[in-house]
Amino acid sequence: MAKRNSLTNDEVGIIKNLLERQTHTNQEISGLINRARGDASKDISSGRITNIKKGEILKYKDVKKASDTMTDVFLAKFDIEPADNIIGDKLLKKLLPIKSKNPLCLNITETDRIECKESFNTPMKTVAAFANNKGGYFVYGVKNETWEVLGLKDNKFEKYDLKDINQLIRSSLGIDLQVQKRTFKIENKKVGILHIAQASIKPCICINNGKDYAIGHIYYRYPGEDRFISPSDLQKIIEDRIRNLSETILMGQISKLLSIGPTNAAIMDTATGEVTGPAGSFIIDENLLPKLKFIKEGNFSETTGDPTLRLMGDLQPISSDNIHIKTQKENITNEDLILFFLDQRPVENPSAFIKHLKYTQTRWLPIYYFMDSANITTEKAVEYLQEEDSGFKNSIEFQVSRLEKNANFKLSPLKESQRSYIEKLKSGEKFNLDRMGLKEKRLILRGICSLDKQDIDKDYILPLLKEFYAKEYKPSDDYALKS
Repeated sequence: MAKRNSLTNDEVGIIKNLLERQTHTNQEISGLINRARGDASKDISSGRITNIKKGEILKYKDVKKASDTMTDVFLAKFDIEPADNIIGDKLLKKLLPIKSKNPLCLNITETDRIECKESFNTPMKTVAAFANNKGGYFVYGVKNETWEVLGLKDNKFEKYDLKDINQLIRSSLGIDLQVQKRTFKIENKKVGILHIAQASIKPCICINNGKDYAIGHIYYRYPGEDRFISPSDLQKIIEDRIRNLSETILMGQISKLLSIGPTNAAIMDTATGEVTGPAGSFIIDENLLPKLKFIKEGNFSETTGDPTLRLMGDLQPISSDNIHIKTQKENITNEDLILFFLDQRPVENPSAFIKHLKYTQTRWLPIYYFMDSANITTEKAVEYLQEEDSGFKNSIEFQVSRLEKNANFKLSPLKESQRSYIEKLKSGEKFNLDRMGLKEKRLILRGICSLDKQDIDKDYILPLLKEFYAKEYKPSDDYALKS
């Protein structure tokens, strides 16, 4: 086996600085290192950059990132900063010019792209406003209105993990935004730069209440302020969205349809599996749908590409009663997990329901139902839960342990009164919850949680649980048995 080329500590330090800046891809970083070495026999791959990013190479773990000055000197050798680098030196110097007579004062005015902050704080209202316009910059260490450059007074900005703001954006706006950060020198004063990209799908709407924003509100960035979007700007966003949809998706599909020929083409609904065309229609079995993989254009190879699935065999007739429509749900809540499970509703994105468990402190929410829906293995579900730190480390550890031990919430009967309810449940007895007290209802629920798997009749138990949910469940409850 060929020995991998080693990296010097200086090279590792520069790699770590560039990774933190998030201005270059892994492939671009490896390319820079290779160009600096000037010897093709000593080239490293982008996979090595990934290893360093994930801390997978033990000898590089303790190597400190290079200083910004050292990294800038390294980059200056190539003079390759892309013109569209949104947090690169060239663009920032253009956006943040200094006054000739006062170098410690920015020569800017009220703008819809820049929000100056004396200290490090990031209002979500401004984030939403930037996202709905064309994106924008938080500049920390600069006094608002006077534009005086004060510099960062501590290292809070540098230590700030972008995962934290990504999670806050997700929980506040229900979307993902591209966020980049770096420090930048202005006359030897260090300021913090945080760039918020515009949303890929607009308008971006607040999904809950916060300190500076409210549920259902749409904010827009105007020169020097964030406020409710005007009717004309909202109309423009809607028109742009419709136009982009037709140009990017519909026109692309129409072009392919014309190239194939309308009489030879068919359309597949990936949610239902229905394929329709001029010659007729057929439906792909719902058990087969999760196994289908769509190959990215240009990436297909019979020898090295992704595995593909060839559909072969005779078409079998089915009745309309056997056709189930799958639903894709976004902005998932704990109640969604419970209701979709109780209704046994199939969903198009069951993996999203599993990933939601990273963002809740509530335990014993349904998980196996959604794993079965997507044919997701325990290993894959654990990977979903661990792929990103949501902040709820204890909950993630609990869910992972639950999966690895194949654990279910199950109570052992302790009292004779509880055992009698287990027998009633096994016999399918009907209960009138409206005439029962809280104590008796809890005995029924504890009885359900004490049933063995072979004693559970879903057609009987699930409607009973759904009735409990409708009459007793509160969003703040950890689970139905909370005392």
